[in-house]
Amino acid sequence: MSSGRLPASSSDKKGQSASSGRGGKANASRESSLAQLFRHFVGLDLIVETKQGRSYKGRLREADQYMNIVLCKSDGNESRQSPPPPGGRGVDGQDFTSLHIRGPSIRYIVFGAGVDLAACVRAGRDRERAAGDRYKRGVRKAPRKSASIVMGDAGSSKRLKMTTESFPTGGFMEHLSPNERKTGKVISVCSKCNGEGKVRAPLSKKAKAMKKLQQEGNGSGDGPFQAYKPNYKPCKLCGGSGLLESEPSEGSAQDHQRKGSLHPDDFSVAICGGGIGGLALAIACQHRNIPCTVYERDNSFEERKQGYGLTMQQGARALRSLGFFSLTDEDVAKDGVEQRFGIHSTEHIVHKPDGEVVGRWGMKVWGGRFEKGGRKHSKRQNAHISRQGLRRMLVEMLRPDTIRWGHKFLQYEEKESRKLTLTFERRSGEQVTNHCSILVGADGIRSAVRGQKIGETTSPLRYLGCIVILGIVPSPLSHLTNGETVFQTADGVTRLYAMPFATNARDGEPLSAVDVGQQDSEQVSMWQLSFPMDEGDAKELSRRGPSALKAEAVRRCGGWHDPIPAMLERTHIELISGYPCYDRLIVDGEIFRKGPQDSRSSGGELCTLIGDGAHPMSPFKGQGANQALLDGVLLARKINGALRKNSGKVPDALAEFEEEMLQRSAVKVKKSAEAAVFLHSEVAIGGGNVTRGAVAATQSKG
Repeated sequence: MSSGRLPASSSDKKGQSASSGRGGKANASRESSLAQLFRHFVGLDLIVETKQGRSYKGRLREADQYMNIVLCKSDGNESRQSPPPPGGRGVDGQDFTSLHIRGPSIRYIVFGAGVDLAACVRAGRDRERAAGDRYKRGVRKAPRKSASIVMGDAGSSKRLKMTTESFPTGGFMEHLSPNERKTGKVISVCSKCNGEGKVRAPLSKKAKAMKKLQQEGNGSGDGPFQAYKPNYKPCKLCGGSGLLESEPSEGSAQDHQRKGSLHPDDFSVAICGGGIGGLALAIACQHRNIPCTVYERDNSFEERKQGYGLTMQQGARALRSLGFFSLTDEDVAKDGVEQRFGIHSTEHIVHKPDGEVVGRWGMKVWGGRFEKGGRKHSKRQNAHISRQGLRRMLVEMLRPDTIRWGHKFLQYEEKESRKLTLTFERRSGEQVTNHCSILVGADGIRSAVRGQKIGETTSPLRYLGCIVILGIVPSPLSHLTNGETVFQTADGVTRLYAMPFATNARDGEPLSAVDVGQQDSEQVSMWQLSFPMDEGDAKELSRRGPSALKAEAVRRCGGWHDPIPAMLERTHIELISGYPCYDRLIVDGEIFRKGPQDSRSSGGELCTLIGDGAHPMSPFKGQGANQALLDGVLLARKINGALRKNSGKVPDALAEFEEEMLQRSAVKVKKSAEAAVFLHSEVAIGGGNVTRGAVAATQSKG
């Protein structure tokens, strides 16, 4: 076949002109009809050469209009026109059953010499017409700046040279996440802010003058020049989330995508731990086309109940940056969403054991607005959701095969330069190894990754002097369990905190597996009882199990005001758990980055930690899950920024992430530890319609 482009049909050209806008005719000439018709080549054997110089030989199993392809191993007995190696180069010997290759990473596609591509397209169209598939190209408009594909003779083969300007985060419907299939929307990073959620703001006249004076002062030797920090403002295109939604097959979605392939083919992130932080990081990486795998020791999602409740505070911002856009009443009204995220409380009440109210606050008290710093603010409400419910939502955002269940982390080591070899143990006792470019430990307060990187002697677990008992129960009829109220009761030593858990008993996942008996309402509540106890006694009480924990709760609070006695008595044994409270002091930044001087492990600079693996804290400020979500989003943004510049800068990006993360979380760890003390003192029942933290701050100043 002579050199040149395959001709586009008249309907193709209409679609191209319509989608191109101004200058559409010029753009249409650069559009690739071949990329849109690549589905007709399914079944042909070919060689794909990537921009990183790797070559893969196989049979084309799947393809979409964006040149994202799936190769499978060729069967010699069924092979059709097996091509020669491109330009005499050898083909990589990597063995694979199924291989996904993204369009932006492809440089050449080589077919056999006897393949008539135009005939393949004609035959494919004839088959579609015969099947009654009316393929209207004017509906699926060709995007602007798509791949320009030039076909010519290369030796005895036909070679397709690709110059990629912009590709969407494509995929085939069967490879989309459950959430993407359900909503019909694909989430990808904003092209304007590259997923950062902010853009550089122009300098004011005063700032420009100050910058000029600093530069002139540095030039005259009057003093060291301090690098001027640019100002940033929220990105208007994505509303500050860093993400945009689009139709999976919508051509105009290409305008909202990141440009080109920004990482090597062999770059990957391994995440140990399928909790809140690990899943958040995986989703954020997925949005940025960063290959990642989550390794979870549980054999399945349902293996552990993990059923306590969470309160989303700063974490709500991170959830928006993960694609959960409807978190407030305002968003529901604006987007027409029937169900909002979680349960939104409007009132918080503090009691003494006899029922006397000593404090109230919230939107119901403030009339929907509150004052802070002399200004009135709105949207002051927290979203409550079960931990397992949030995990399920996060899992449904991930595409198939992202999570590998039943993998218990054992160790990591750097066998190759800038590559880590990971060892896992399966339930059968079999040990398996995998490789990655970056390892992230998101495996909880007793993190095995942290144990190897930092060790247990550096910042060991610190007992906070109290034990926590948790329970989930169908709500007794009361104005305190109406689904909008959070209440706590304390006597100066023991404290019980209760919050909405689910608006429907069927939605309370842990309740579905047990017989909860009589239900007065559809509401479900979670209660948290805490009190000071010696560490040895706390461990023993926790070891004795839920029956002993429930008995201790009834003994301490069975005579308190309604509905507390009913809540404790009706809580099923299987829905009670308890544990002593621990945290860790924040370690020095250099130790966190490289490990202790006397025991630094090989490859430690390619490893980092997030969530409880990095900064475990007490539950009394409700910050653990919130900080883990923020960690996941921040780390993905740092990795993405490094890959956009130079993949060799990734260790520097990890150092930047750790500096910001430790600085942010150190405050939360400190305040959570302080809360473990003052919530079990007279501060908890101090008068005032303010939070207990505000009461503690006032008393400390006095």
